[in-house]
Amino acid sequence: VALLAFERLIIKLALEAMPIRAPFGSWKSPITTGLLTQGKIALSSLKASATGAIFWQEGRPMEKGRNVLVCCSADGDIQDVHAAPSNCRTRVHEYGGASYTLLDQGKSVAYSEFVGQHLQLCTVAGGGEPTVLTAASGGFRYADGRADDARSRLVMVRETEAESPTQVVNQVVSVPYSLSGEAVSAEDIKLLATSRDFYSYPRLSSDGRKLAYVCWNHPNMPWDNTELLVQDLDADGQPEGEPRRVSAGGEESVCQPLWTPSGALVFLSDSTTGFYNLHVVDAGSTSARCLLARPGTEFCSSHQGWSLGLQSFHLLSDDTLICTFGQGGVSKVCTVRVSTGELTILELPDLPPAISEVAVVSATKLALIAGGPHRSAAILTLDLATGNVTKVRDSMSAAPVHDSYLAVPQHIEYPTDNGQTAHAFFYAPKNGDFEGPEGGKPPLLVKIHGGPTAGTSTTFRLDIAYWTSRGFAVLDVDYGGSQGYGREYRMRLRGSWGIVDVADCCNGAAFVAQQGWAASDQLCIDGGSAGGFTTLACLAFRSVFSAGCSLYGVSDLEALAADTHKFESRYLDGLVGPYPGAKAVYVERSPINHVSKFAAPILLLQGDEDKIVPPNQSQMIFDAVKKQGLPCAMIMFEGEQHGFRKSENIQRALEAELYFYSKVYKFETADAIEPVDILNLK
Repeated sequence: VALLAFERLIIKLALEAMPIRAPFGSWKSPITTGLLTQGKIALSSLKASATGAIFWQEGRPMEKGRNVLVCCSADGDIQDVHAAPSNCRTRVHEYGGASYTLLDQGKSVAYSEFVGQHLQLCTVAGGGEPTVLTAASGGFRYADGRADDARSRLVMVRETEAESPTQVVNQVVSVPYSLSGEAVSAEDIKLLATSRDFYSYPRLSSDGRKLAYVCWNHPNMPWDNTELLVQDLDADGQPEGEPRRVSAGGEESVCQPLWTPSGALVFLSDSTTGFYNLHVVDAGSTSARCLLARPGTEFCSSHQGWSLGLQSFHLLSDDTLICTFGQGGVSKVCTVRVSTGELTILELPDLPPAISEVAVVSATKLALIAGGPHRSAAILTLDLATGNVTKVRDSMSAAPVHDSYLAVPQHIEYPTDNGQTAHAFFYAPKNGDFEGPEGGKPPLLVKIHGGPTAGTSTTFRLDIAYWTSRGFAVLDVDYGGSQGYGREYRMRLRGSWGIVDVADCCNGAAFVAQQGWAASDQLCIDGGSAGGFTTLACLAFRSVFSAGCSLYGVSDLEALAADTHKFESRYLDGLVGPYPGAKAVYVERSPINHVSKFAAPILLLQGDEDKIVPPNQSQMIFDAVKKQGLPCAMIMFEGEQHGFRKSENIQRALEAELYFYSKVYKFETADAIEPVDILNLK
């Protein structure tokens, strides 16, 4: 009897542990929209001071998207450098980056205040109020600075504010500072470089007598053709003679210049191998050589050029670099000898596989921002001697999600148009509590990154797990034109935006369906910004997808060319063609001009203060599709700009998209969701 009772208990427990069969999309998941934002922060702009302190920025959705500069002292004490409501964020190039600069060995910091875009100065340990360094109504933005402590000044990029992109001027300037906090006058700020359309990476040599910087002119973007110039400086730090180019020039993208103490200048260039590899101008030389030729390897992130100040290699010693590089979504850490190019890949089994930033704390200690498919991005320290990894700050304060709810990305290559292959990461549905109907196949959500010249990431993606844990398959596409696969792949989009990206996304969805990984009649697509354009173009010009969601996406290329900021005001010259000369191409590729070809339901999500993709573009496509009689919905988010920063809006956007698909594909969501007003849905 006892044995029989025990067997029944075992059977009962086994049945309780068995997954429940339920329609795809209706699975109950612990990964809620609240989990995505509750206690979640965006980590960026990692730096380390000479005293062993670590600095970074946190984007906090729960504080209305405020960006906060944070410091972890050498003793491990973590504190906000400035109190609310101060917001450390620059709008140089609109996308910003490198919003703060360490002064006096990290004892003080200068940063851009978002409201007013002026510079403020504060002490790290003082706890006092920041003092205004430049005029709050001066009409200038500042970013990507370096301290010239010997001359008590900052060397940085400055951008004027103006109504028209043609009136915006970018320069490299010096801004004097006093640690006692006195404001500077406009006359005290000196020009160090001007006449080019754009500047980035102003970097002083250790002796203060040379200034290196990257520059480029319209219609190029930083990943197209840029130059690395070196300007001699006099004893007062002012330009002496004309700057000289040390990069190859022509069809070449350069970035991330870094001086060694002995006067060598190391930087990244794609001129030798077609990939961002290390190059160097040796001390006393006037021309560059390839330091390390490694075809197929990119020594930079997939967002190079979009955010100012990104640096993927640093000095461990005068002749040794510590570098990160990535292939197929996996990052590696290595050392490279500047004198010989000798590369040593470090075996670090405890380090997450996706590294976005690195900083040198000491000769034996690194700080990193890293994560993985099952590990949220975090500030980590790495002991180079032992390989030990210590967590300093996690991007999520919530309890970890169990692996049974997290899909593992699979890097795939698949055939696309013109006999080429494209790249993507496939995520199968994953929920330990549920499985789909016997013989059934899940809906597939194809996700399109923005840019378009950017790339996706495999770092812990709760925004993807939200879908896969509910029974969706996800294909995260790095279409032709994406970064991370070399110059040739990046240049596939030259003159072909709306063609190559559309083909790669449609062919990727078809490939997944052909493999039997998803239902061919339930293929949907979403994307933000440039990804929103690709979403709309796929729905207008192809019949692969049965639903789509555009987040602040472009629908009218002509309107975008006429109404955007300076950084991207000539971007479309390379992606589509010079305007108005190529007007016919703009008209032909703009989804707004082909609403009669739309045949699938559409959801549009838009911020009403977006300056990069103005709200009228989403309104135009919504009005046209509504008139066409197609199922459609639009939500305009008050106070949001390009990309949603407020937690309540991030949550609402994701839930609205799930609700939208539930009505299109006829399944019931496991959780109650605020309804979306879908017009023309029968």
